[in-house]
Amino acid sequence: MALAGTGRPAPRGTARRRRSDKFWAGSRYFTNLAIEHIDGIRDRPAINSRKRLTTLGNPASDHFVGNVTADAVDFNLVNDQRAATRLAKRFGWRGAGEFPSFGTFTATNPRGRKYRIQIIWTTHGTGPHLHFGVKRI
Repeated sequence: MALAGTGRPAPRGTARRRRSDKFWAGSRYFTNLAIEHIDGIRDRPAINSRKRLTTLGNPASDHFVGNVTADAVDFNLVNDQRAATRLAKRFGWRGAGEFPSFGTFTATNPRGRKYRIQIIWTTHGTGPHLHFGVKRI
């Protein structure tokens, strides 16, 4: 198995998926669900990035493998505020209107642990994409 993986999660209910969901202090549980959710509403867009060995100028990035309590996934979706809002609501965001780019909120996994979720849907950093980042808090 590769260090970080770059694609979609293993099927639910498999041992490989259970292992994957535990990576990055449980943050991958959320990114795996986010991939499935986006695939269901946007016809399987390309995944541009998951974890990486370089910081690309941001050592605090959820993508950086040095951040062992965080995980992230970037989708090839450009300025898709509607998908970002649906994704935020999928994980419990209760705000009104559309989800703001660079917005964050807290979600809880089935074991009661809390995670910070960040969604960026406007063009930023490494180009236009929808970023879904998670960090255990």
